[in-house]
Amino acid sequence: PLRRQRQMCIRDRRSGQIAIVTGGNSGIGLETVRELLRKNAKVYLACRSEERAHKAMDELQRNQLPGKIEFLRLDLASLHSIKEFSEQFLAKEQRLDMLFNSAGVMNPYVGPETKDGYELHLGTNSLGHHYLTQLLVPALQVSAKASPDRPPRVCFTSSIAHRATSPKGFDPTDPTGLHTYCYMPAHNRAYGTSKFCNILSANWFQRNLGAQNIVFTSCHPGILKTGLVREWNQGFNTIMMPIIEAAIFYPQRMGCITQLYLNTAPEAATKGGSYFAPWARQVDPLPLARDVGVQDTFAKWVDEQVTKHMGQPVDL
Repeated sequence: PLRRQRQMCIRDRRSGQIAIVTGGNSGIGLETVRELLRKNAKVYLACRSEERAHKAMDELQRNQLPGKIEFLRLDLASLHSIKEFSEQFLAKEQRLDMLFNSAGVMNPYVGPETKDGYELHLGTNSLGHHYLTQLLVPALQVSAKASPDRPPRVCFTSSIAHRATSPKGFDPTDPTGLHTYCYMPAHNRAYGTSKFCNILSANWFQRNLGAQNIVFTSCHPGILKTGLVREWNQGFNTIMMPIIEAAIFYPQRMGCITQLYLNTAPEAATKGGSYFAPWARQVDPLPLARDVGVQDTFAKWVDEQVTKHMGQPVDL
């Protein structure tokens, strides 16, 4: 039942905590922000559009929730915007208790690119969030030292679609997998690969920083009625999507349950490197996601792209 599932994600641990939610202006990001504010957290809503951010903030403030909310502009399709966002945040706060890497794009086609020239799904969902997390590590480290009994946490919002990645998982010579033979349509493969890389990121960070009392996880939030599929309501899909949504899609408000559980529940503090599915159930991801060599290959590729565009990689 929805009532029971929502109770799972409401944990007192968030009172007075500092959180960042990417894509916090809509979808599961907005629902995550709402629940955090309900528990008196200070939340930084990170998204591209200031107009949409303030519209979401106006809605939340009408609920008279006890937490505090602040907007910081973040365009995950731009490495320079990510760097600017992190600098602004670190100038405001010394610590970070929760990072929700929940923003994402899912188009029914491939072709658009990020400002740095990467295929949009991979550049935004994967490269952008990995780089953002690297830049915010100093604030996570401060939290880890200040509250050793309450380790800071980072959740990468992946998807069951990560199983649609190319057979190689991640190949630096074909990052999106579009040139590797696969039965999946190109747009499914591009999105699936980007979500597969989110799991790689979570596992790589856990291996390299978990010993510093920081917890990294990933999750599939559920098949949900959110704005993520807005681009799919075109052509024949204008007829099919309402039918599919009515049959298998869950309400948007349920999408925050699993990632809130991972970033707040006391027992989830021991689940670093784990992958969860609705509703807060630990499951196994695609076996390739556990491959240390594939994780390292992706992390190395990110460092190379950051060096190419920003001059040098992030020193962790």
